Amino acid sequence: MKRRRGFTLLETAIVLAITAIGALLVLPMWPAATASDVWTDGSPGAALATALSDARQHAIAKRQLVAVHLDVEQQRMRVDTTGTDGRGVWRDTLLPLAPDETLVTADTVAMYVFHPTGAAQGRPMALRHASGWLDLRVDPWTGEVMRVAR
Repeated sequence: MKRRRGFTLLETAIVLAITAIGALLVLPMWPAATASDVWTDGSPGAALATALSDARQHAIAKRQLVAVHLDVEQQRMRVDTTGTDGRGVWRDTLLPLAPDETLVTADTVAMYVFHPTGAAQGRPMALRHASGWLDLRVDPWTGEVMRVAR
C-alpha cells in the first residue's frame, strides 16, 4: 500500500472555507478595535478625533447617516442620526477640546456626514493648540479621522 503525503484538494478547500468564514466574522470589528487605541494618548485633538470616530462607528453599526455639526462660535457639537434637521439627536455637547485648543474652520459651523458604508463628506479643519497647529481631516472614502501636524 502506498503511503499518502499531503492533503487532498477537498481537505484544503474545507480549511480555506472555514478560514474565510472566520475572517468575515472578525473583519467588520477590526476598525473599532484599532480606533479605540489610537486616540487615548491625550495629544492635541484627541478628544475631537475620538468623537468623530465614534460617529463613524455609529453610522456603520446602525446602518444610517450620521451628521456631526461643529459650531465654532457656540463651542458646541451635535451628532444627528437622521440628517441636518435636528431630529434624532444622538449627542449634543460642548466641543471636546482641551482648554488650550481652538477649532478653526472655513465657516462658523462645520459639518461631517458619515455614511453606513464608512465613507464621509466634509471639509478639513484646523486645530490651534499650545505648541502649534494640527489639521483634522476625514478621509472621504474610508471615513477615517486623521490628525496631521503642520
